[in-house]
Amino acid sequence: MELGRDAILVRNRHVVSTELPDGEAALLDVQSGSYFHLNSVASRLWQLIAEPVSLEQVLTALQGEFEVEADRCHDEVVSLVSQWLERGLSQVVT
Repeated sequence: MELGRDAILVRNRHVVSTELPDGEAALLDVQSGSYFHLNSVASRLWQLIAEPVSLEQVLTALQGEFEVEADRCHDEVVSLVSQWLERGLSQVVT
């Protein structure tokens, strides 16, 4: 799936999460029983999609918080979100 900057992202409700020390997070997909560990940057992205938000808003927030070039931020966020979409952790809403 190609993600445009206007795509609205949100977590799936069947995924529970908890914050860990150092800004990391743990996710549990209660439907599949799969567990995921997120580093601090991925954890921040997870926080940002707690409520429906556009990819553009996510990119703007992350670029403001982390020293990262716009193209690199876009590519890495799209890659991670695409993985989450494939695993059913998040969704694109209309």
